[in-house]
Amino acid sequence: MTHPFITRLERTIPLSGPDRDAIERLTATTRTVPARQVILGEDEPARGLCVVVQGFACCFSHLRDGGRQITGFLLPGDCSSLPAVLLGARHAGIASLAPCLVATVGREALADLLLRHPLAGCALWSAALTQEQILREWIVNIGARSADRRVAHLFSELLTRLRQVGRSAGDRCVLPLTQEDLADTLGLSTVHVNRTLQALRGSGLLRFNRGVLTVPDSRQLESFAGFTPDYLEARVATEILLACAKRDVAEADRAPR
Repeated sequence: MTHPFITRLERTIPLSGPDRDAIERLTATTRTVPARQVILGEDEPARGLCVVVQGFACCFSHLRDGGRQITGFLLPGDCSSLPAVLLGARHAGIASLAPCLVATVGREALADLLLRHPLAGCALWSAALTQEQILREWIVNIGARSADRRVAHLFSELLTRLRQVGRSAGDRCVLPLTQEDLADTLGLSTVHVNRTLQALRGSGLLRFNRGVLTVPDSRQLESFAGFTPDYLEARVATEILLACAKRDVAEADRAPR
Protein backbone atom coordinates (compact mmCIF):
# COMPACT_ATOMS: atom_id res chain seq x y z
CA MET A 1 0.00 0.00 0.00
CA THR A 2 1.34 3.42 -0.96
CA HIS A 3 2.44 5.61 1.92
CA PRO A 4 -0.40 8.13 2.55
CA PHE A 5 2.09 11.01 2.61
CA ILE A 6 3.26 10.06 -0.88
CA THR A 7 -0.35 9.65 -2.02
CA ARG A 8 -1.10 13.14 -0.79
CA LEU A 9 1.98 14.69 -2.40
CA GLU A 10 1.46 12.94 -5.73
CA ARG A 11 -1.98 14.44 -6.19
CA THR A 12 -0.24 17.42 -7.78
CA ILE A 13 3.38 16.35 -8.44
CA PRO A 14 4.45 13.05 -10.01
CA LEU A 15 7.38 11.78 -7.95
CA SER A 16 10.24 9.61 -9.15
CA GLY A 17 11.24 6.31 -7.58
CA PRO A 18 14.19 7.91 -5.73
CA ASP A 19 11.86 10.68 -4.48
CA ARG A 20 9.43 8.13 -3.07
CA ASP A 21 12.25 6.09 -1.52
CA ALA A 22 13.68 9.18 0.17
CA ILE A 23 10.30 10.15 1.63
CA GLU A 24 9.61 6.63 2.86
CA ARG A 25 13.02 6.51 4.59
CA LEU A 26 12.44 9.84 6.30
CA THR A 27 9.00 8.82 7.57
CA ALA A 28 9.79 5.17 8.39
CA THR A 29 10.22 5.81 12.11
CA THR A 30 6.88 6.55 13.72
CA ARG A 31 5.51 6.91 17.20
CA THR A 32 2.06 6.05 18.46
CA VAL A 33 0.03 8.83 20.02
CA PRO A 34 -3.18 7.96 21.89
CA ALA A 35 -6.37 9.88 21.17
CA ARG A 36 -6.79 13.33 22.69
CA GLN A 37 -3.11 13.91 23.41
CA VAL A 38 -0.91 16.88 22.58
CA ILE A 39 1.58 15.95 19.87
CA LEU A 40 3.32 19.32 19.81
CA GLY A 41 2.58 22.10 22.28
CA GLU A 42 2.13 25.69 21.19
CA ASP A 43 5.24 26.79 23.06
CA GLU A 44 7.44 23.84 22.06
CA PRO A 45 10.10 24.32 19.37
CA ALA A 46 9.25 22.39 16.22
CA ARG A 47 11.67 19.48 15.98
CA GLY A 48 10.79 19.11 12.34
CA LEU A 49 7.93 18.41 10.00
CA CYS A 50 5.17 16.41 11.70
CA VAL A 51 3.58 13.87 9.32
CA VAL A 52 0.36 12.06 10.22
CA VAL A 53 0.73 8.54 8.81
CA GLN A 54 -2.45 7.20 10.40
CA GLY A 55 -5.18 8.79 12.45
CA PHE A 56 -6.76 12.20 12.76
CA ALA A 57 -5.22 15.28 14.38
CA CYS A 58 -5.87 18.98 14.64
CA CYS A 59 -3.95 22.25 14.83
CA PHE A 60 -5.10 24.49 17.66
CA SER A 61 -4.47 27.68 19.56
CA HIS A 62 -5.56 28.35 23.14
CA LEU A 63 -6.87 31.69 24.30
CA ARG A 64 -6.10 33.36 27.62
CA ASP A 65 -9.62 32.64 28.88
CA GLY A 66 -9.10 28.92 28.29
CA GLY A 67 -10.98 28.79 25.01
CA ARG A 68 -9.65 26.88 22.04
CA GLN A 69 -9.70 27.59 18.33
CA ILE A 70 -9.08 24.69 15.94
CA THR A 71 -7.29 26.09 12.89
CA GLY A 72 -6.81 22.95 10.82
CA PHE A 73 -7.22 19.19 10.61
CA LEU A 74 -4.36 16.83 9.77
CA LEU A 75 -5.66 13.70 8.05
CA PRO A 76 -3.58 10.67 6.96
CA GLY A 77 -0.85 11.97 4.65
CA ASP A 78 -1.01 15.55 5.93
CA CYS A 79 1.87 17.36 7.58
CA SER A 80 2.43 20.40 9.77
CA SER A 81 3.37 23.80 8.38
CA LEU A 82 6.47 23.61 6.18
CA PRO A 83 7.23 27.38 6.33
CA ALA A 84 6.95 27.39 10.13
CA VAL A 85 9.49 24.55 10.40
CA LEU A 86 11.99 26.05 7.95
CA LEU A 87 11.72 29.59 9.36
CA GLY A 88 11.54 28.57 13.00
CA ALA A 89 8.36 30.64 13.27
CA ARG A 90 5.68 30.34 15.93
CA HIS A 91 3.32 27.51 15.13
CA ALA A 92 -0.05 26.25 16.28
CA GLY A 93 -0.19 23.31 18.66
CA ILE A 94 -0.97 19.86 17.27
CA ALA A 95 -3.14 17.31 19.08
CA SER A 96 -4.50 13.88 18.20
CA LEU A 97 -8.26 13.49 17.96
CA ALA A 98 -7.97 9.73 17.35
CA PRO A 99 -5.05 7.33 17.89
CA CYS A 100 -2.28 8.40 15.51
CA LEU A 101 0.94 7.18 13.97
CA VAL A 102 3.18 10.20 13.60
CA ALA A 103 6.56 10.62 11.90
CA THR A 104 8.85 13.59 12.45
CA VAL A 105 11.22 14.73 9.70
CA GLY A 106 14.00 16.78 11.31
CA ARG A 107 14.84 20.23 9.96
CA GLU A 108 18.25 19.17 8.60
CA ALA A 109 16.83 16.04 6.93
CA LEU A 110 14.03 18.16 5.50
CA ALA A 111 16.47 20.72 4.09
CA ASP A 112 18.51 17.89 2.55
CA LEU A 113 15.38 16.46 0.92
CA LEU A 114 14.51 19.86 -0.57
CA LEU A 115 18.03 20.23 -2.01
CA ARG A 116 18.58 16.69 -3.30
CA HIS A 117 15.07 15.93 -4.50
CA PRO A 118 13.60 18.99 -6.26
CA LEU A 119 10.39 17.23 -7.28
CA ALA A 120 9.73 16.11 -3.70
CA GLY A 121 10.48 19.65 -2.53
CA CYS A 122 8.07 20.99 -5.12
CA ALA A 123 5.38 18.62 -3.86
CA LEU A 124 5.96 19.76 -0.28
CA TRP A 125 5.63 23.41 -1.23
CA SER A 126 2.48 22.60 -3.18
CA ALA A 127 1.05 20.95 -0.05
CA ALA A 128 1.97 24.06 1.96
CA LEU A 129 0.19 26.30 -0.55
CA THR A 130 -2.87 24.07 -0.35
CA GLN A 131 -2.86 24.38 3.44
CA GLU A 132 -2.86 28.16 3.05
CA GLN A 133 -5.81 27.98 0.68
CA ILE A 134 -7.72 25.76 3.11
CA LEU A 135 -7.08 28.22 5.94
CA ARG A 136 -8.34 31.09 3.77
CA GLU A 137 -11.51 29.15 2.96
CA TRP A 138 -12.03 28.45 6.67
CA ILE A 139 -11.89 32.20 7.36
CA VAL A 140 -14.60 32.76 4.76
CA ASN A 141 -16.60 29.89 6.23
CA ILE A 142 -16.57 31.32 9.76
CA GLY A 143 -16.98 34.95 8.72
CA ALA A 144 -19.57 34.81 5.98
CA ARG A 145 -21.67 31.61 6.08
CA SER A 146 -24.67 30.74 8.20
CA ALA A 147 -24.27 28.01 10.81
CA ASP A 148 -25.89 25.27 8.71
CA ARG A 149 -23.73 26.11 5.70
CA ARG A 150 -20.60 26.27 7.86
CA VAL A 151 -21.19 22.72 9.04
CA ALA A 152 -22.13 21.51 5.56
CA HIS A 153 -19.05 23.12 4.02
CA LEU A 154 -16.66 21.66 6.60
CA PHE A 155 -18.11 18.16 6.20
CA SER A 156 -17.96 18.45 2.40
CA GLU A 157 -14.28 19.40 2.64
CA LEU A 158 -13.36 16.62 5.05
CA LEU A 159 -15.21 13.97 3.02
CA THR A 160 -13.39 15.13 -0.13
CA ARG A 161 -9.98 15.13 1.56
CA LEU A 162 -10.54 11.64 2.99
CA ARG A 163 -11.58 10.38 -0.44
CA GLN A 164 -8.32 11.72 -1.86
CA VAL A 165 -6.31 9.33 0.31
CA GLY A 166 -8.72 6.40 0.16
CA ARG A 167 -10.09 6.84 3.69
CA SER A 168 -13.82 6.98 2.88
CA ALA A 169 -16.43 4.44 1.87
CA GLY A 170 -18.36 6.23 -0.83
CA ASP A 171 -20.28 9.02 0.87
CA ARG A 172 -19.56 7.70 4.35
CA CYS A 173 -16.48 8.32 6.49
CA VAL A 174 -15.24 8.25 10.06
CA LEU A 175 -14.70 11.66 11.65
CA PRO A 176 -13.60 11.39 15.30
CA LEU A 177 -15.05 14.79 16.13
CA THR A 178 -17.19 15.80 19.07
CA GLN A 179 -19.70 18.62 18.98
CA GLU A 180 -17.22 20.60 21.07
CA ASP A 181 -14.57 20.07 18.38
CA LEU A 182 -16.99 21.32 15.74
CA ALA A 183 -17.85 24.33 17.90
CA ASP A 184 -14.14 25.19 18.34
CA THR A 185 -13.63 24.86 14.59
CA LEU A 186 -16.64 26.81 13.36
CA GLY A 187 -16.96 29.61 15.91
CA LEU A 188 -20.27 28.30 17.27
CA SER A 189 -21.49 27.17 20.67
CA THR A 190 -21.98 23.45 21.28
CA VAL A 191 -25.72 24.07 21.66
CA HIS A 192 -25.81 25.78 18.26
CA VAL A 193 -23.83 22.92 16.70
CA ASN A 194 -26.28 20.38 18.14
CA ARG A 195 -29.30 22.23 16.77
CA THR A 196 -27.63 22.68 13.39
CA LEU A 197 -26.79 18.98 13.10
CA GLN A 198 -30.38 18.10 13.93
CA ALA A 199 -31.65 20.52 11.28
CA LEU A 200 -29.30 19.14 8.62
CA ARG A 201 -30.37 15.62 9.49
CA GLY A 202 -34.03 16.63 9.31
CA SER A 203 -33.49 18.09 5.84
CA GLY A 204 -31.88 14.84 4.67
CA LEU A 205 -28.53 16.44 3.82
CA LEU A 206 -26.37 14.46 6.25
CA ARG A 207 -26.25 12.28 9.34
CA PHE A 208 -23.49 12.55 11.90
CA ASN A 209 -23.69 10.02 14.70
CA ARG A 210 -20.93 8.80 17.03
CA GLY A 211 -18.14 10.01 14.79
CA VAL A 212 -19.54 8.61 11.54
CA LEU A 213 -20.61 10.98 8.77
CA THR A 214 -23.10 9.74 6.18
CA VAL A 215 -24.04 11.92 3.22
CA PRO A 216 -26.98 10.59 1.15
CA ASP A 217 -26.15 12.90 -1.79
CA SER A 218 -22.76 14.63 -1.68
CA ARG A 219 -23.56 16.88 -4.66
CA GLN A 220 -26.68 18.13 -2.94
CA LEU A 221 -24.70 18.85 0.24
CA GLU A 222 -21.97 20.63 -1.71
CA SER A 223 -24.53 22.74 -3.55
CA PHE A 224 -26.20 23.72 -0.29
CA ALA A 225 -22.83 24.63 1.28
CA GLY A 226 -21.47 26.46 -1.76
CA PHE A 227 -18.55 24.05 -1.72
CA THR A 228 -16.22 23.65 -4.68
CA PRO A 229 -13.05 21.53 -4.22
CA ASP A 230 -10.76 23.75 -6.33
CA TYR A 231 -9.02 25.24 -3.29
CA LEU A 232 -7.86 21.79 -2.17
CA GLU A 233 -5.21 21.69 -4.91
CA ALA A 234 -2.84 24.56 -5.69
CA ARG A 235 -2.73 23.77 -9.41
CA VAL A 236 -1.49 27.03 -10.97
CA ALA A 237 1.26 27.55 -8.41
CA THR A 238 2.15 23.87 -8.73
CA GLU A 239 2.75 24.21 -12.46
CA ILE A 240 5.26 27.00 -11.79
CA LEU A 241 6.98 25.02 -9.02
CA LEU A 242 7.11 21.92 -11.21
CA ALA A 243 8.76 23.84 -14.06
CA CYS A 244 11.42 25.12 -11.63
CA ALA A 245 11.96 21.64 -10.20
CA LYS A 246 12.40 20.10 -13.67
CA ARG A 247 14.92 22.81 -14.50
CA ASP A 248 16.86 22.05 -11.33
CA VAL A 249 16.84 18.31 -12.12
CA ALA A 250 18.07 18.97 -15.68
CA GLU A 251 20.86 21.25 -14.44
CA ALA A 252 21.93 18.65 -11.88
CA ASP A 253 22.10 15.99 -14.61
CA ARG A 254 24.30 18.25 -16.76
CA ALA A 255 26.66 19.20 -13.95
CA PRO A 256 30.13 17.60 -14.06
CA ARG A 257 30.61 14.77 -11.60
